Amino acid sequence: MLVVCNGMSRSGSTLQYNVVCNLVEAAGVGMARGGAENDGGPGPDLAHMDPTAPMQVYKAHDALRGTVPWIADGRDGVRICYIHRDLRDVAVSLRTMQGGDDDNILHLLDAAVLAYGELKRVRHSPYVLWQRYEDVVADVLGATEEMARFLKVALPAETIDKIAADSAIDGASKVMDKIRGLLDADLKHADPGEVRRVRKAMRERSLTLRDPVTLIHWNHISRHRGASGVWRTELPAQLADTIVERYAEWFADAGYATDDTHGAAEEGVET
Repeated sequence: MLVVCNGMSRSGSTLQYNVVCNLVEAAGVGMARGGAENDGGPGPDLAHMDPTAPMQVYKAHDALRGTVPWIADGRDGVRICYIHRDLRDVAVSLRTMQGGDDDNILHLLDAAVLAYGELKRVRHSPYVLWQRYEDVVADVLGATEEMARFLKVALPAETIDKIAADSAIDGASKVMDKIRGLLDADLKHADPGEVRRVRKAMRERSLTLRDPVTLIHWNHISRHRGASGVWRTELPAQLADTIVERYAEWFADAGYATDDTHGAAEEGVET
């Protein structure tokens, strides 16, 4: 059984991936397999998909090739967990974690909306769980219970409680702090040239260090701690207006209000 945590970038897809992995591993019905890509990277082989086999859990931002048609045809063996977020907050998070100019941000949002459109074809399938970031972070336990029901994973309530707590912002922050602590410890023994190279990459947000188990990056959580609506103070008004205009159909379909964009910052704020 293939399970793809196929969420939008910077929208809780890592949280969703860790919840799902912990659920299936705690129940003894599957295992985490890490990130998957359509090209040039590891991924599942649908040609040999067995609905009765243990769950193989992958994380991906793009719709993996073949998965949507598979589900659209009503075939068993593939499950998709999807999560999305207000694109304006996605833009803030991308600017914080990855940097880049507005054109780069819009390019990344284009990819996110494209994947949303592909996956929307099977949104109402019983093999697809469609979640909203704002709802998940507001009630991580409820979202964890929803994922368990979707995957038909039966676990004691106290186990689900712990999985939810470990996957929420405080638990993820502890993982991130551990990664940064290990990085700082390594730099203490590095030569000055290597220290400067790494520090420069950190400033430019091009360092891709992450925990191999949880896939949490060294700078995964911003000072906003995953809060929603921060675009009102952190996103330049011009970029906010561009996003609303460029993705008007997406906002309407996803159910996000766009009549409050005038609240965006007049100038970009350092994040």
